[in-house]
Amino acid sequence: MNNKLISFMLLLIIVLGAGLRLFWLDKSPPSLNWDEAALGYNAYSLLKTGKDEYGFKLPVTFRSFDDYKPPLYPYVTVPFIALFGLNEYSVRLPSALAGISSIIAIYLVASFLFNKNVGLFAAFFMAIEPWSVHFSRVAFEANLGLAFLLWSIFFALKAKQKQKCLYISFFLLFLSAYSYHAYRALLLPLTFYYLYINKTILKAKSRLFPLLIFISLFLTSFLFIIKSGGGLVRFQTTSILKAVEFNETPNPVSFIYQFYIFGKNIIGRYFAYFSPTNLFVRGTNEPNQQIPGFGPFYTIEFIFFLSGIVYLAKNKFKPRTFISLILLAPFPAIITWNWFLPTRVLLIFSMYSILIGLGAYNFLIFLRKKGKIILFTNITIFSIVLLNNLGNLATTLFLYLPYVQKGNWQYGFREIMGYVAPIQDKYDKIIFETGHAQPHIFVLFYGKYSPERYHKDLGSPDAVEKPRKNFNFGNYVFRKIYWPEDRNLKKTLFIGSEYNLPEKDVATAKNAKILKDIYDKNGDFMGRIVETK
Repeated sequence: MNNKLISFMLLLIIVLGAGLRLFWLDKSPPSLNWDEAALGYNAYSLLKTGKDEYGFKLPVTFRSFDDYKPPLYPYVTVPFIALFGLNEYSVRLPSALAGISSIIAIYLVASFLFNKNVGLFAAFFMAIEPWSVHFSRVAFEANLGLAFLLWSIFFALKAKQKQKCLYISFFLLFLSAYSYHAYRALLLPLTFYYLYINKTILKAKSRLFPLLIFISLFLTSFLFIIKSGGGLVRFQTTSILKAVEFNETPNPVSFIYQFYIFGKNIIGRYFAYFSPTNLFVRGTNEPNQQIPGFGPFYTIEFIFFLSGIVYLAKNKFKPRTFISLILLAPFPAIITWNWFLPTRVLLIFSMYSILIGLGAYNFLIFLRKKGKIILFTNITIFSIVLLNNLGNLATTLFLYLPYVQKGNWQYGFREIMGYVAPIQDKYDKIIFETGHAQPHIFVLFYGKYSPERYHKDLGSPDAVEKPRKNFNFGNYVFRKIYWPEDRNLKKTLFIGSEYNLPEKDVATAKNAKILKDIYDKNGDFMGRIVETK
C-alpha cells in the first residue's frame, strides 16, 4: 500500500478507536469507582487550592486511601476539570485520550519493528480489543502510563536514527513511572535496555555524560518520593509476600520447601500472562478490570496469535527487541499477590496486539497464495466473526453495562448527592449509612464539596490518623442508622435503605418526613432520604 492509503486507513482506525473510547464516556461504566472519584476530587482540590484532599501542597504522592497514588493522573486531570467541571467525563477523558494515543504509538512501534502493514493491523486490533477499550473508558492510571511507555519505546527505537530521541524516550519512561506504581518495576530494566540497544551512543563520551546526568536526575527523584512517605506502602500492601508466608523454622527441609512454594508462585504468576485461557477466554476475576462477558482479547484473535508465533519461530524469534519486551512485560505483576491482574501488564497486552497484527498480516499473505476463492472465503468468515464480536462489545458497553452492572461501580451516589448537596447546610447532621467502604470520597466528588472547607474540617493534614478509619467531615457522619433511637435527633438528614428507614415507622414520627426515594433507571430502589425537624 502507498503512504496515502496507509495514512487514510490509520485515520479510520483512529476514528473507530476514538468512538469506542469517547461515546457515552460518562455513562458507561455507569458510575465512578473509588479510585476514579479519588483521582477526580484530588484534581479538583489541586485546581481550587493547589493542595490534595488532605491539604498537602503540590504533593508528589497522593495519600488518598492510604495507598499513596502516583501524582501524574491528578495533575493531568486538572485542566479537564477546569474546562468541563467536576464530573465523570472530565475524570475519564485523560485515560480515553491516552488510549487513542496508544493506538498511534502501537502503529509506530509495530511499523518500526516490522513494517507499516503490520502496524496497521496492530493498530486496528488495539483499537477494538476489549482490554484496551475498557481501560481507556475508566480513569486507570495504568492506561495513562501505558501511553507514555509505548511512546517511550518508540523513541528509544527511533534513537538509532536520531540520537536526541533517546532523551525524549527516557523522559517519557519516567512519566510512565510517575503515572502508575507497577511501571516503576520496569524503570531500571528498560533504562539499561534502552542504553543497550543504543550502545553506539555510549562510545562517545561527549554524548554519554549529559545522558547519564539526565537519567540520574530522574532516578534521584524517585528516591525522594520513597523518602517523602508512602513510596513503599503500595508495594507492602500488594507484595507477593502477602500470599506466600515465610515462617521461622529450625527444620532446613521446611525452610527449603517455603522457598520452593515462593518460587512456584513467582513462576506461576509469570506464565499466567502467557495463558491462552486467561487471554482469550476467561480473563480476570476482578469485575472492574474487564468488560463483562469478554476476556482481554477476542477468541477469534487466538488464530492470529498462533500465526504470529509461527512467523517469529520461522525467523528465529527476531526482532530481539520485540521478544525482549514481551518477556520483560510481566515482571511488575509477578511480585504481587494477585494471580492475574490486567492493570499491571498492559504493556504485554500491547505487545500481544502487535503479535496478533503480525499474525493477521502473515496469515493474509498465506491465504493469497492459496487462490482467490480461499482468500475471499476466509476474509468473509473472519470479517463476520469480528463484526459480530464488535457488535457484542458495543451492545455490552452501551446497553448492558450501564443498566445491569451497577453494583460493581458504586452506582447511586450521584443520584443521592444531586438531591442532598443543595440542602446540606440546613441540617446539624447528615447521617449516611452505606455498605460501601470509604463512602466519603463519593460524597465529596458528587457533592462538589468545597476543598477549602474540607481542609478546615480535617484540620492539619498530618493530624489525620494512619490508617484512616474515621471518614466523618463537616456535618456528614457515616454510621449505621438505628431509627428507634435516631428518630429523636433534631435537624438531621438521614440517608439509608428502606430497611433502616421503614416507611411506616417514619410516618409515625411527628417530626420526621421522607423527602425522597431514589430509584435507578430500572426502577430498583437506591436509597431513602429522611429529615427530622
